[in-house]
Amino acid sequence: MILDECAYYSEILPDGQSPWQIVFPLVKANLKRNKVLFISTPRQKSGLFYESYIKALNGTKNWKCVSATIYDDELISADEIQEIKDSMSDIAFRTEFLCEFADSGISFFQGYE
Repeated sequence: MILDECAYYSEILPDGQSPWQIVFPLVKANLKRNKVLFISTPRQKSGLFYESYIKALNGTKNWKCVSATIYDDELISADEIQEIKDSMSDIAFRTEFLCEFADSGISFFQGYE
């Protein structure tokens, strides 16, 4: 199962469940064979994607993390990267191209909610 852009999934669904409570029963029958890919550009330090990322970083069994930044892309030059960086805010560049989670998904300022 692939969950794409899951940084934008609500933490709590309208029925009060987390998205993981919906997904887990679909894959639990055979966890050795069934896989779930959580794919997204990081957003804020909360939600399903962030929690999954933390599980992988902490070495939770069966959780893995693969991450790459714009600097890992061999098809783009340093000048092109600088052009992109100059065209947006620092926080937008860090989340979109450096794969960093922002302190808040709604704030331009770090540490401010």
